[in-house]
Amino acid sequence: MKVAKFFMFILILIFTQSPKISSNLQADENAIKDKDITEAVYRQLLLDEAVPSYLIDIETKEGVVTLSGSVNNILAKERALTVAGSVRGVRSKIDRLEVKPKKRSDEQIRKDVIKALKTDPATELMEVNAKVNKGVVTLIGRVESYAERNLCAEVAKGVKGVTDLKNEVEVNYKHERPDEDIKNDIKRRLDFDVWIDSPVSVDVKNGEVTLEGSVVSEFAKQRVKSKSWVAGVKSVDAESLEIKWWMRNEMERKKRYSNLSDEDIKSAVQDAFKYDPRILPFTIEANVDNGVLIITGDVSNLKAKYAAEENAKNTIGVWRVINRIRVRPKAYIRELSVSMEKDREATIAIENALSRDPYIDSYDITVYVHNSKARLYGTVDSQFEKYHTEDIVSRVKGVAEIENYIKYHKKWKQKDDLEIKQDIRDELFWSPFVDSDEIKIDVEDGTATLKGTVGTWFEFNKAQENAFEGGARWVKNNLKVEFGPIYYLPL
Repeated sequence: MKVAKFFMFILILIFTQSPKISSNLQADENAIKDKDITEAVYRQLLLDEAVPSYLIDIETKEGVVTLSGSVNNILAKERALTVAGSVRGVRSKIDRLEVKPKKRSDEQIRKDVIKALKTDPATELMEVNAKVNKGVVTLIGRVESYAERNLCAEVAKGVKGVTDLKNEVEVNYKHERPDEDIKNDIKRRLDFDVWIDSPVSVDVKNGEVTLEGSVVSEFAKQRVKSKSWVAGVKSVDAESLEIKWWMRNEMERKKRYSNLSDEDIKSAVQDAFKYDPRILPFTIEANVDNGVLIITGDVSNLKAKYAAEENAKNTIGVWRVINRIRVRPKAYIRELSVSMEKDREATIAIENALSRDPYIDSYDITVYVHNSKARLYGTVDSQFEKYHTEDIVSRVKGVAEIENYIKYHKKWKQKDDLEIKQDIRDELFWSPFVDSDEIKIDVEDGTATLKGTVGTWFEFNKAQENAFEGGARWVKNNLKVEFGPIYYLPL
């Protein structure tokens, strides 16, 4: 009798609690364990050469990642936070990282920030000044767009000794814009951004933007918010954007690729150029043929050429960019004596720019400039630092071309094929940009072969990056690309 009552009690318990059990199971299907997220963030930071992962502590609670510890510059701090936000399952980030740079006086930092703003070809004419208190830089002044405001912050953060930045630069729009124009502008920017893979609802009232919908990662959420700062916007509210990484396939907009015309792609690229202060002053022509984009025109600095190509690659429908833009510095004169003097000025400007940078200042980099072409020599610790040096030099007036001969210590951890395969599988899983279920991996003698089908060329390239991050010495990318200019299988 007691046994019968016991089983009756169990049955009642099961039936009365079943909705709760079912609900929990449903939630668990889409949940990723916090300890697994922590491990994934750690792995990604470890792979990033710009971040001192060994100085960073990671804690995750209900998908919210807290980064604590220290870095030696503000760029490394922001990069660490971006990397964390790019891991699948991360819902938000808490920043407890301290910036502990080499000791410099506030006056030294202030002078370098102002000099950086006045020598950068994209910010030199902007009415922006700086104050510094205990390494914290406050920017003040007026600009004409949020893109210009953000660019000033980017330039200032590139100065060694900066521990934090307060951007108090005011944005004064030239004209008021109707809410409907702002809304259409934002939707168009979001629709053609390769990093944003889901539809987002946009509402605008009196210049105040509200965003709703679902995105696949915390990184995508921040990207949506950033892209929404178009001309006329007073504020952006993205609190209602939910992160649902498990709904990636349902939210994907791959089919948009098959409906795009070359004219649509061209128009989107030209719109992207209008919102980049580095490109805006110049006339850049874009011509598209079956997804292949050719950009032409003249710019006054090399960074503008690089920025135009980056904007083009971030546009949906573009699968290849041919960059024919010419760099023609304002003081471009063929007379030998004048040319030599300009080369000397460019050399000094490069050396000063490198000495201000928190990553490169400690390295012995030799610079030769001849006929506006800069040649770089020296040794750094990583591939990131090699190309970061090139990026710095591209911003210097008077540089039309760069030959980068800087060497770095290439790091490759010896792994067996099985270990590489598993690590690649992990990289693909944790990436919010790749549908790992559709990819098959084979590894032989350190060479990884990827097979299967991906939706876009963006996903194709991201999968290849993941394979290298997983430890492959070489990658044969045989993935089919479903939505693009053609259904393509590489040889």
